[in-house]
Amino acid sequence: MATLQNIRNKGPLLIIVIGFALVAFIIGEFLMSAGDFFGGRQEHVGEIAGERIHFLEFQSAVDQLTDVHRIETGERDFNEEITAQIRASVWETMVNDRLLLREAKKIGLTVTDEELADRTLATTRIQSLRTAKFFSTKQADSTATCLLISCFG
Repeated sequence: MATLQNIRNKGPLLIIVIGFALVAFIIGEFLMSAGDFFGGRQEHVGEIAGERIHFLEFQSAVDQLTDVHRIETGERDFNEEITAQIRASVWETMVNDRLLLREAKKIGLTVTDEELADRTLATTRIQSLRTAKFFSTKQADSTATCLLISCFG
């Protein structure tokens, strides 16, 4: 009973403190997101060599790498450490790609459509070789052997 009476006596002070905390929270949120209210929404995650990287481009790359990681590991959910590693890897890849492209343009390096097609086909063949089972028991698997021959033939 004494505790309830003590709370009742200090009620107005308690209401003022809670009210002040609530107002401070609202003002803080307004100041943190003031850019949203005034049209200055943060749509870029960074800048590489003078080129702004849009959030959607970065998030799309993160989502793609996350899907690849899910397929490779079979896990559905990742902890914060794995998520941070995926984001760091995506950012590093974006930086490397942008800088490499900039340097290639500087020296006039180009890749023809034919070279790109050859490289893509070779990469696909190599990936097929990595996943193929070449020997089943003691006999060579004929499809894997044909695949091996076609890669080098």
